Amino acid sequence: MKSKSHPLLRVARLFTVFALLAAPIAALPSEGDATNLKTVDQDVQALKKQLIDLNRDLFKLEEELLYPASTQVAVFLSVNVGTFFALDSVTLKVDDKEVANYLYTDREVQALHRGGVQKL
Repeated sequence: MKSKSHPLLRVARLFTVFALLAAPIAALPSEGDATNLKTVDQDVQALKKQLIDLNRDLFKLEEELLYPASTQVAVFLSVNVGTFFALDSVTLKVDDKEVANYLYTDREVQALHRGGVQKL
C-alpha cells in the first residue's frame, strides 16, 4: 500500500537515504558478494522510483500553491442576439473589481455574430 505522506516529509526521508548511500567506499560490499550487490541494486532502483514519485508530488504541490482550484474562473463571450444589439466593448467585473475590459473592432464583432467565442 502506497504511503500518502506529505511531500516535504518524503524529501527529508530521501535526504536521509542519500546520506546513507554516500557512506565511505570501504562500507560497500566486496565484489565477490553478489547477494549484497543485488540488494544494493534493488535499493537503488527503489530509491529511483521514490524520487520519481516525489518529483510528481512536488509538481502537484507547486501547481496547487500557484494555481488553487478554488480561485480560478474562465469567462467566455459569444453573441446570439437580434439586430437591435450592437456590441462595441465588454467590461468584466468580479466583486465590483474590473478584471477585464475589451474594445471590439468591426471584424471581431462580425466573427462573434458568425459563432465565434472569445475568452475574456
